[in-house]
Amino acid sequence: MEIANWITIAFGVITLFNSWGQFLVKEVLLNKSVQSNDIWIEILTSKAALVNIGLTGIVGIVSIFLLVLEIMSFDSVTRISVFFISMLTVVSVLNVFLIQSMLNLRTIAQLRKDMEDDNQRAIATAMAIASIF
Repeated sequence: MEIANWITIAFGVITLFNSWGQFLVKEVLLNKSVQSNDIWIEILTSKAALVNIGLTGIVGIVSIFLLVLEIMSFDSVTRISVFFISMLTVVSVLNVFLIQSMLNLRTIAQLRKDMEDDNQRAIATAMAIASIF
């Protein structure tokens, strides 16, 4: 199989994951009818999500460091070294986007929780005011 076919397959897989992620954000995080004990919101706002973001950041830093070492190496360029440079470049770039996406999803999930809490307080306040009259 030619390299162009592999690149097309890779773009297809990335597009599939991207579309699924957009569906997740639209239907799960921003849907009003979702129950308050939604598992995705709990996952995104938990400490485990922060640990995952941190580990992803560490993997990104290590891959960038290894990439710099591989590029600065005085060894002859072989197919294996070119493969390592390509692999580390992909891992570095994808980790940057992954960290940004995870932080955005976490912010959206926290915003949704805050909006639900504020909505409940507004309803309680309106009920209290209505009971006075």
